[in-house]
Amino acid sequence: MADTILPATDRRRRGSALVESSLVLMLLLTLLIGVFDCGQLVLLHATLADRMRQALRYGSLHADDLHGIQNIILYGDTADRASSGSFGLSREGVSVVRASPGSNEDRLTIRVSGYSVRFLTPGAPRTAIGRPVIGVIPVEAP
Repeated sequence: MADTILPATDRRRRGSALVESSLVLMLLLTLLIGVFDCGQLVLLHATLADRMRQALRYGSLHADDLHGIQNIILYGDTADRASSGSFGLSREGVSVVRASPGSNEDRLTIRVSGYSVRFLTPGAPRTAIGRPVIGVIPVEAP
């Protein structure tokens, strides 16, 4: 069976279909990776909010254990570890301050800052520094 030669218009259609398919695939993959990045941001925000809530609750009852409060933000519990914290958090990025101990204005303030977010989406910045997260709670009297 002899090979048939396609007319020029059929070859152009095949070529244009290939180009269109590759453009649509690139757009679809970019959107898919963007959705993954958004999911990563939601996970980071939910984890930081939960760790902040746990640390504030622990700190309202154990206000003198500033190191333990810091460990809850970093590792999820009061135990000390040699490794870096979740999502690249470091001790320098977690500030725990107790204001006016022993008075009616006794407050515990926790500030998490300096954590980085990595993006995979083409065209987006590779890394960004997250906004500071601040929590304040009154300290229970012993």
